[in-house]
Amino acid sequence: MIVCVCNRISSRTIEAYAREGLGLDALRADYGLANNCGQCLEHALEMMQRTREDQSLYTQSALIDTVKIAVG
Repeated sequence: MIVCVCNRISSRTIEAYAREGLGLDALRADYGLANNCGQCLEHALEMMQRTREDQSLYTQSALIDTVKIAVG
């Protein structure tokens, strides 16, 4: 899905940046996110937060599974 219509920035791009630990500044520098009309800013920030939360939950779940295997 296109999040930033002005610069054709997709949700996949935003999620990839969030998974890499990069933020809005990097997206602005590399793609110009929210540099024109700014209508995408709030949605992009929400997407980044949600992606980071999902990644954190996945990491915690994987760690718990690893401990279960190790403890046996």
